[in-house]
Amino acid sequence: MNKLLLIDGSNLIFRAYFASEKQNIKTLDGRPGGAIRTLVSMINKIVSEENPTHMFIALDTKAPTFRHHSYEDYKAGRSKTPEDLNMQFPMAMDLYDAMGIKHYGVDGFEADDLIATYAVRAKAEGYKVKIVSGDKDLLQLVEDGIEVLTPKMGFAKEVNYTPEVFTEKYEFAPDRFIEYKAIVGDKSDNIIGVEKIGDKTARKLINNYPSYKEMVQAAIDGEVKGKVGENLAASLEQIETNIHLVTLMKEAPLELELNELEHGPLATEQFVDYLTELGFTKQASDFAALIDGPVTEKETVDFTVINDFDPSLHTSARTTIYTQTLTDNYFKSETLGIAFSSDKGLFYSRQITDEIKEWLKGDSEKITYDYKALCSIVGFKVNNVIFDTYLAASLIDVTLNKMPIDYIMARFGCTLVLPFEDVYKIKSNPQMPEADVLAADIATKAYAVDTTFATVSSEIETNNLMKVMYEIELPLSPVLSQIELNGITVDTHNIDQLKTKYGTILDGINEQISQITTINVSSPMQLSEYLFTERELPTKGIKKTARGYSTDVTNLTKLRDNLEVDSQDFKLINLILEHRIYSKLLNTYVIGIEKHVDENNQVKPLYNQLLSETGRLSTREPSIQNIPIRSEEGQVIRSLFGTKEGYKIVAIDYSQVELRMMAHISQDEKLIDAFMHDADIHASTAETIFGTSADGNRSKAKAINFGIIYGMSKYGLAKQVGITNDQAEEFISKYFENYPAIKNYIENTITSATENKFVTTIFNRKRVISDINSSNYMKREHAKNAAINTPVQGSAADLIKLAMIKVADAIEGSSTKMIMQIHDELVFEIKEDELDSEIAKICDIMQEATKLSVPLKVDYGVGENWLEAK
Repeated sequence: MNKLLLIDGSNLIFRAYFASEKQNIKTLDGRPGGAIRTLVSMINKIVSEENPTHMFIALDTKAPTFRHHSYEDYKAGRSKTPEDLNMQFPMAMDLYDAMGIKHYGVDGFEADDLIATYAVRAKAEGYKVKIVSGDKDLLQLVEDGIEVLTPKMGFAKEVNYTPEVFTEKYEFAPDRFIEYKAIVGDKSDNIIGVEKIGDKTARKLINNYPSYKEMVQAAIDGEVKGKVGENLAASLEQIETNIHLVTLMKEAPLELELNELEHGPLATEQFVDYLTELGFTKQASDFAALIDGPVTEKETVDFTVINDFDPSLHTSARTTIYTQTLTDNYFKSETLGIAFSSDKGLFYSRQITDEIKEWLKGDSEKITYDYKALCSIVGFKVNNVIFDTYLAASLIDVTLNKMPIDYIMARFGCTLVLPFEDVYKIKSNPQMPEADVLAADIATKAYAVDTTFATVSSEIETNNLMKVMYEIELPLSPVLSQIELNGITVDTHNIDQLKTKYGTILDGINEQISQITTINVSSPMQLSEYLFTERELPTKGIKKTARGYSTDVTNLTKLRDNLEVDSQDFKLINLILEHRIYSKLLNTYVIGIEKHVDENNQVKPLYNQLLSETGRLSTREPSIQNIPIRSEEGQVIRSLFGTKEGYKIVAIDYSQVELRMMAHISQDEKLIDAFMHDADIHASTAETIFGTSADGNRSKAKAINFGIIYGMSKYGLAKQVGITNDQAEEFISKYFENYPAIKNYIENTITSATENKFVTTIFNRKRVISDINSSNYMKREHAKNAAINTPVQGSAADLIKLAMIKVADAIEGSSTKMIMQIHDELVFEIKEDELDSEIAKICDIMQEATKLSVPLKVDYGVGENWLEAK
């Protein structure tokens, strides 16, 4: 039997967009591509499950339809389509063409009308019909032989509506759905239903009366009581107008006959080529494997497997090196060999031998891919690395930092590298391939990095990124590697004590909770249902999500503060909040640190060099950058990090570095003068704005100082300081009156970002601000904040990276070790009898790391552990 698959193309691409919106997926040429990549997966899933013989994708056009002519406010009030989605609509058309799926729209008619027309005709000709759309209007078509699949949350929770499923869910037959929609209305289309009649009442009325006319007559006759009856009795004309609007046209003009919609499997060479062109190499590879018949094989490279390394082959030539481990954590995973590519040839060695290590320490010029990882894998600084493609790619486009090497190589013109999953199976649990496959993979990657060097290095120059590349990021890689190799000593005895302590506290809290309720308070859904449905606690001010009222800490605190202090509900909320605190202490921090401790009682956090768009460093396994500074959680975790006997922990951090950067960048005379005279900058601001720094004014001034840097609005400041919006606006206005150059900096930066779509740090690190002209207010405001903040925060990040490079050079070969970097702070392990001289030396270097219009200043602390050093 023929089977026709009808897809609501407009609806599906919107769903694809919102499913991928936060992933910031780009195509090879830098266009937004998340909706397209998700659309491929969605359509593939539908087609593979439905196996249609015929397919059609119906589209809306921009022309008004007969519904707009009948009802001027039809679909009025809909928000504008996001700009980055608009950019993907033409790409979707190209995608449908590459897939070989027929698609079009007809002016004056909606996509739903085309679907309805095809569905009715197809059924009449004996086809089985499946419609795919999240638009419930299409449920009116459900009958024997016509089903509607409505996706929710991507396709994680789709519902396949047959007549039986529809009747079970709606409690009436599909042929009454038009009346139902006409009565309850449709907010998305701005169709106004009968007042006071919602879903439940409408279902009851439909089941009690055979048609809407009998329903209205019953209301006129007084059978339907109360306000519902009054409103229904006066609504006949409104209902009939709504019926006209919601009823789908089944005789819309069609450009193609049913037999012209015939379609086979999705995989075609044109489709694979299009995916490759976009940079979606994993999907391209998956579909290439499905193509029946001969397919052009992927080009391969010739290489030589070596057992004995001949350094003479690489002494005179610039050599590209590539190595990797089976998983992302190179301290816990097997190395997969090393490959060398130069004008002498392409070579692969399964082992990184002593001869190779000696050559890596030598003076031959080298190109790498992830210089830091290479140094950490071999255990020392690899010498004379002149370029790193991974760093360069991440500087050119920060989103590439998260992308696999096959994507990055394709971005710069080489499509030889296979996706990770094609070689090592699944990412979460990679499998070791056969020896020849492994050798080919590593060698091909070295060759790809070598062949793309000219293109990547040229883009670094074109984008004026030479300083940040060659003076900051490249020399920083071996410094970060050494920090990783140094590790941080952990007090495992303290971990055991804390596990016992917090476990006991949690047991006590759970016992008290069990006397009030037996629900699992760690389940947000159960807790929300219990508090707001079963207990009927007040919901005013509580954020509502798709799964019910929020039970996060902020909303639980709001709820508690609205309850009687002596009530059982107040006691329960307090217990739940305590449970959250101690559960986080135990699981996130104590146990979270413990699982990364090695046999030497050390943790080795892995540093992400360019993950942040501002250039700030971050860490993982464990994430030490996200440790709270002043909270109990932060104090607990800091107390776990100590040192060996005879040494102390020394923490040295820049004082108010971002405010100093603001003074330098804005050239505000008053701010510069305050720093030049080593004034208390927050007290100085308080005196300037409030006339005095007493009575909490200093803390308000501090909030304003830092709030301005982060582009904080008057609403954000009001909330943080605990004042009214009008007061906050007045404070900000006074601030700008007294620091006019800062106001000029902010205005000029936003103007420049609006025109150029990027901002830079003082070292010329570039951050793309793509949403600065977005039609979405929240996105636009977030982009403005990023534009204001990045030159300041990014310059501070560049500064500490420069300081790390210079400090590392000064302490090389000594007993002093740099063991951590956290934002504006460097942490060291220093011998007790060398403390004074080493601290003085490091402080001098950090304060002279670069020249600004104001002096740089550092503070330091010393202790047995990191907590004491703060």
